[in-house]
Amino acid sequence: MFPSGTTNIAGETIGEVDVLVSWNFRHIVRLDKIRLFNAVNIEQGYKALTIYSPQVREIRDEQAAALAGKSEDEVLAFFHRAAERAREDARRRAQRRAVNPQTA
Repeated sequence: MFPSGTTNIAGETIGEVDVLVSWNFRHIVRLDKIRLFNAVNIEQGYKALTIYSPQVREIRDEQAAALAGKSEDEVLAFFHRAAERAREDARRRAQRRAVNPQTA
């Protein structure tokens, strides 16, 4: 038996789908899994898949509304703050994993 989601990925890859949208956060919509899927795809001569959850559009629309009418400097500052928050989140997750490896 194949791990959940791998037959979806294989079918989408062979079908040359541009974007796969899934709610399957356990097996598909995870950065580590997406990197693995795309590594195999590229190694086998296929193009990389773009994989999102349906929430991506909502987040994108919220960001677009927040940035509407802003100057270039304000937009850059927004993304710099977002990147810093992402780095902080990654640090906190790494610290939690170091304390309790079972949460990784």
